[in-house]
Amino acid sequence: MGVVGVSSVRAANWSGSVPVVLSLSPTSLSSPTMPPPIHVMVSRMTHLHVGLRGAVLRLFRFAPVAATTASFRSQTEPAIGSSATMGSSDDDDVDVEPKQKNVGSKDQKNVSDSMHAKYPVCWFEDEETGTALRWQLFAGVLYDLRRRPAGEEEETSSSSFTLPWKIRVHFSLYPSSQLLELDDSGEYGIMTTVERTFRNSLKQALFLQYASSKVAMNMNKLSHQKIWDAVVHSNYTLYQEVNTDLQAISGDVPERQPDEDRNNNNSKAAPPQQIPVRLFINHKPAIQRPCRDLAITLGDLLTEWIPESFLVDMKEPSEHLLSLAVQGIQPPLSASVLDLWKCLCHPDHFLYITLITR
Repeated sequence: MGVVGVSSVRAANWSGSVPVVLSLSPTSLSSPTMPPPIHVMVSRMTHLHVGLRGAVLRLFRFAPVAATTASFRSQTEPAIGSSATMGSSDDDDVDVEPKQKNVGSKDQKNVSDSMHAKYPVCWFEDEETGTALRWQLFAGVLYDLRRRPAGEEEETSSSSFTLPWKIRVHFSLYPSSQLLELDDSGEYGIMTTVERTFRNSLKQALFLQYASSKVAMNMNKLSHQKIWDAVVHSNYTLYQEVNTDLQAISGDVPERQPDEDRNNNNSKAAPPQQIPVRLFINHKPAIQRPCRDLAITLGDLLTEWIPESFLVDMKEPSEHLLSLAVQGIQPPLSASVLDLWKCLCHPDHFLYITLITR
């Protein structure tokens, strides 16, 4: 695929978003009346705590004053999807989160400071399935991982979920056995933790991509901040200012270089030595590996990594596979993994592949 083609697909990919209806959990309500749900368009390339920040802060005004960090972590964890966490919302009485205006370079700092205001500790639950949503994953990946409750897989696949995506926010009863802890001790509360987790993920991907830590270690603070600001504001142009030095989009499969030559190579955006991939099967932890064969197809990769879900001889999905998605689309198994990574990787440089199985 040519440079122009890759660039246009990347730009279109960054414009993808998911319509979300965010409502407050009844267990986090202190007001006599339930606030109306809020409609938000959330970028697939950001995190829920980032994309839903404005809506969360508005709903937080209706949460108990005692919903501090101390009481938040001391309460008993409920069963996800139980009556304690479920509640009804009036779909006719809704609020709409206003679209964020375009941010120029002059106002970038003010908006960034606003985004870094103290953020309350909270967690999100998929209203339809009762699943606690992992805050460290991108919104697009979480949406692709949605699946029907047990017993309904035979009738329909996860792709049949209707939009908008209904999500419930909780300010109490944190399910620490299902989600990573959200440390709010940083300068900007939990947003410091979300940002730090993203940066660590990017560093992991760059290490796998170049088979060396040199590129990640040479990134300066400004470059890290630009990439994070791009994720916060869903700004592909800002992202490309840094990413052009990190991810080559031209050229075919590169020749392997000896470690010495590769480490002494000062050229920017060198072709990848490996492809950083994260494979999710249902709600299990990710399979994170480097794809060393840059000429491999998606079907060959999945057959090699998870032969139990594919007919090895025919290299076709088995009957246990319900859906396969990369950035919300189902690519052909003949697609090149390298091309998919160039066009559809997330801001942290990982290619996320999601599989829903019976």
